[in-house]
Amino acid sequence: MKSVIEGHVSSKTPQLNWNGQMPLGGKAKQIATAQDQNGCQHIFYVGLNNHIYQNIQLEPNGVLWSGETPFSNLKANEVTLVQDANAALNLFYIGTDHHIHQHILVDPVHNQWSEAPVLNVLAATMAVARDSFEKLNIVYVATYAGLFHMRQIDPATNEWPTDGTTFGDVGPRQVCMTDLANVLMLVYINGTHDLVRRFKSSADDDSWSGPSEFGAKARQVASAVDALGVPHIF
Repeated sequence: MKSVIEGHVSSKTPQLNWNGQMPLGGKAKQIATAQDQNGCQHIFYVGLNNHIYQNIQLEPNGVLWSGETPFSNLKANEVTLVQDANAALNLFYIGTDHHIHQHILVDPVHNQWSEAPVLNVLAATMAVARDSFEKLNIVYVATYAGLFHMRQIDPATNEWPTDGTTFGDVGPRQVCMTDLANVLMLVYINGTHDLVRRFKSSADDDSWSGPSEFGAKARQVASAVDALGVPHIF
């Protein structure tokens, strides 16, 4: 299998200029980034020692950063970031205990976070996105390779189901998820490296469409939506 990065970009997408590589310090196994309520970018990553580290943009669109800071004494296998219904930044991570943990940024000025109860599932990898009803959705690969999903019951209280619901797929290797305004798109790599997509078929419940293959194979996948609402898969 060839190991190259491929992507499909809309012809209407504007061409962008890039400022080149800028070292931020620190070394990482895995990384995630998103904006907080004030428009500042946060970077979270799993260090080589499996500890979680954070680096914060000091002002929106700025080039100065706070520098590497340990987030806690906890260790993780994977981190991801998403904004919730209140635009508050949420950190989800899979601990070295394989449970999914959640922290919510309650005060971006002072970088104060609340800690939510640990979700009662065991995961190897995951993706998180917010749907059109402002509810957070988690899709995860269980430690025994089954594909599951969980949908937040109440965004106001951050209540979650006690367990995940299976898709029936076995052996997925990596997942990503994108909000397409009225529907969530799940893209994942199955056990034979095929690129597969599913859609959240009903906006007001947790039902999903069946799997549909792209006809391509991959080792890793990421997705996003551009300013025109066009989804991009890399």
